Amino acid sequence: MSAPARVMRMADDDGAFWAVVREGRILRRYATRSSAEIGLDQLVVRERPKRKERACISCGETFQSEHAGHRMCRNCRPRATLCAQFYG
Repeated sequence: MSAPARVMRMADDDGAFWAVVREGRILRRYATRSSAEIGLDQLVVRERPKRKERACISCGETFQSEHAGHRMCRNCRPRATLCAQFYG
């Protein structure tokens, strides 16, 4: 995972500005510190990992879920699909 982004006061030939910076690279420029802080918060939310450890709703085994709707492990999912097709 990359280093965390942060808000910094910077300047160039056009004048001073606030920026969201990661590893020395400017991700985005802002006119005010408060707008830069909001931009940083939005960046953190977008970069939040989607994968999460969850317990399977069928067998209870812990597995790496891909998203909030992914609640069955790879062993139980095929059985549930087969049952749904059979009992439809």
